[in-house]
Amino acid sequence: MKLRNHGIRNLFIQTSRSNTPAIAHPEDLGKLIDSCHKHKIRVIAWAYLELKDPAADAAKMVAAAKFRSPSGESVDAIAPDLEKNLQNGTVTKFSQILRATLGAHYPLIACVYSPLNHYEEVVNIPWKTLAQYYDVIAPMSYWNSKYQKLDAHDYTLATVRTIRQLTGRSDIEIHVIGDGMGTTAESIHQFMKACKRAEATSASLYPNQQATAEQLTSLGRYPDFFEPNARFRLAAYRQMLRSGAVDQPPGGDPAQTMTRFHFYRMLIKNSNATFSAPDPSDPAMFAPIYADEAFALLAQVVDVPPAGRKKRRADGWFAQPVAAESQHVRRDKGKPLNFLDASQMVLQAGFVAR
Repeated sequence: MKLRNHGIRNLFIQTSRSNTPAIAHPEDLGKLIDSCHKHKIRVIAWAYLELKDPAADAAKMVAAAKFRSPSGESVDAIAPDLEKNLQNGTVTKFSQILRATLGAHYPLIACVYSPLNHYEEVVNIPWKTLAQYYDVIAPMSYWNSKYQKLDAHDYTLATVRTIRQLTGRSDIEIHVIGDGMGTTAESIHQFMKACKRAEATSASLYPNQQATAEQLTSLGRYPDFFEPNARFRLAAYRQMLRSGAVDQPPGGDPAQTMTRFHFYRMLIKNSNATFSAPDPSDPAMFAPIYADEAFALLAQVVDVPPAGRKKRRADGWFAQPVAAESQHVRRDKGKPLNFLDASQMVLQAGFVAR
């Protein structure tokens, strides 16, 4: 109940290591699952695996996924902690067993080092393989380094952006595991601020045995930093991206600001209206687009003409808003749209990506 009251909705529980039984404490695990589910908290089973024997380690994770509590409850996902023997062949064999045994739709989370970590194994992490087999990548973004002083915000922001580049997937779901080793409220808030700026889908803390009251209070501010529909926004962007209905964002980063040019191209690819392409020589086309203008454009495109009328050309509404915006100073209307904002907006307007 204490965790629930602080807004905790997911709990990672270690079920084993490579040198322990598959379920180290089955009685305790069963009670914990039942208690968490009673309070609407999801349970994620994780295990520290050395991958000396990928098949044996995979079997431990499968056992965790198939474990049942006294009331018949199970964990909600599994999250292998991959820190050793990270050569592509080893990770691929391990991951193939998990996916083949548990099925295409079972939620798999890969806990790995931040790509910015200087530990020698980091260079071996097969990022594209992880993106192929796992639904979520969960980097350990620990800024309390014993080797150097790291900024919680900048380190986390760079971690998320680098993972997107290394996986080659701007639509990869990222859950950032923050540093809970004696960290204070200020650094935790900076960590979550970076997650928000990077558009990470979700985040958690790895505490030193037990979270402090200050850390729990900080996590209670989670809704201030994360969109309540973050996974839907990512799913909308993924659908648009894979159908070709939206262009790849600059640098493969969907948190990047969307320009009018990209938004108009998005509408061209998704609407039934006929109009000429936006003029790339117009400087105003490469200014950021804000929600008010985007909604106004969508409202005009969604306004389908009655049966029997010819489809109207949309050049007029394309040109006028840009010209109008260039003639006055924009008032404060919130932050400009990014690629996730725009994808959600267009999808919810009723467009079907072609």
